[in-house]
Amino acid sequence: MGRLEGKVVIVTGGARGIGRAIALASAKEGADLVIADTQFELAKKTAEEIRAFGRQAMAIQTDVRESKEVEEMIRKTVEKFGKIDVLVNNAGTCAPGRLDALSQIASPLEIEEADWDTTLETNLKGTYLCCKYVIPHMRKQRSGKIINISSVAGRRGNPLIPYYGASKAAIINYTESLAMILGDYGITANAICPVFVWTDLWKTAVGGEQNKAIFDQFVQLQTILKRATTPEKIAALAVFLASEDADDITAQSIDVGS
Repeated sequence: MGRLEGKVVIVTGGARGIGRAIALASAKEGADLVIADTQFELAKKTAEEIRAFGRQAMAIQTDVRESKEVEEMIRKTVEKFGKIDVLVNNAGTCAPGRLDALSQIASPLEIEEADWDTTLETNLKGTYLCCKYVIPHMRKQRSGKIINISSVAGRRGNPLIPYYGASKAAIINYTESLAMILGDYGITANAICPVFVWTDLWKTAVGGEQNKAIFDQFVQLQTILKRATTPEKIAALAVFLASEDADDITAQSIDVGS
């Protein structure tokens, strides 16, 4: 029996990258999945992969910035599965910043308002909205796990993508507040802080696959282990936090890939 046998897990941004890895790892441990993503066709493919493990999966096109879409996604989840055991707030973005060269530093005056709005609305508001509509169900059943994907960029300032770091720092703080509010209901809330993972988000940030050397420079300069981590390593921690093994762990933010 898997560690998440019989659990219902929602993964936002679950169509690819870290979210997809978390969804697949959860399915392998016995969970049924809801893949909420703006990229519906990719989400359906991830759902098909999950069904191959003998688990149930539903893909729902969802923009986490839109309250009505999030509310509808939660409604469909409860209608199909009857409950929600785990929410993984993974959907996120980083508007293209100044990562085309390590020496280019973005002045606060050079940050585009649209970059700020897109990043904060997706990363922070999206996390808030999903929690807003999931928590009433978890409170009613007096159990649940909330796992928010933050970033090491949320722990310290970042002159290249300050709007991204600000959003991720807020997620860490919000996670701690959630844990304090929800502890009496048997609900835990934790954050995972990846350091460097070569995903589509980073590819966008540095201007494409052809610029991976820039990413590799960051890894060498800013990690202890001198290597990037992988979506699968992030997923392993998410599964642990979603399992009974982590029932007594809450209000924590854990780095992966230091």
